[in-house]
Amino acid sequence: MITENNTVINKGIKRVDVDFDSYYEFIAGLPVSKRISRREKRTARRNRWRRQSRRKNLVKYLSKAGFLSDQTYEYNLRGMLQLRVRALTEKLQQHELCAVFLSLQKKRGYKNMRGLANSKKSKNRKKIITGGNFAASS
Repeated sequence: MITENNTVINKGIKRVDVDFDSYYEFIAGLPVSKRISRREKRTARRNRWRRQSRRKNLVKYLSKAGFLSDQTYEYNLRGMLQLRVRALTEKLQQHELCAVFLSLQKKRGYKNMRGLANSKKSKNRKKIITGGNFAASS
């Protein structure tokens, strides 16, 4: 841009306001779209809010029912897993049952199968359901 007497004259230079995340895509000539990153961030915020809301509602319900106590939060990961296994065969006390419910509500990892071919999806689903290595069992 060139200025003459406080007026701007365009001479073929284009100023593009591109954020750092999209800079290299712009340099490479790829289309730059902010909507994808906005959508991903918005989805992450919504999922986080939903998870926190479910947790708050569960804690509110359990405290209203009288299940919560100081003993509920005393379990480490190993103790919690042992408690969950024990819950399959025997009756638990109220604070133990409350601890199991709270641990089940936590966000757990999952295997994302989006974008896989149907044959790979079915193999991954069988692997998830059986809980083991599908290649070794077939």
